[in-house]
Amino acid sequence: MKKLLVAVVVFMGMGTAAFAQSADAVQKQEVVTLVTEDAFKEVKAEDLNEKVQATLATYNEAYTVKKLEYNEEKKITRVTLEAKENQTEKVVSLNEEGKEVE
Repeated sequence: MKKLLVAVVVFMGMGTAAFAQSADAVQKQEVVTLVTEDAFKEVKAEDLNEKVQATLATYNEAYTVKKLEYNEEKKITRVTLEAKENQTEKVVSLNEEGKEVE
């Protein structure tokens, strides 16, 4: 009977050790956070080329221009507009030709 009791205790000890190891493995997850820098810098309308300025003028009837940002590397102007009718915001991106891009 003593041998049976010792065998059960040893068996239970091994099971607990195996469980503890797998619990440790689960707890050692790595969290990676990516930070991207936004290369857009705020600009004034007069700093933009004529084609982009002409496109901005077409928005003036229905929208208020809230913010203008330019990415020199990609040659993209990001325009934040607010609708005059219901104050909803819309963001559009324009290329050097003044055409909307996605």
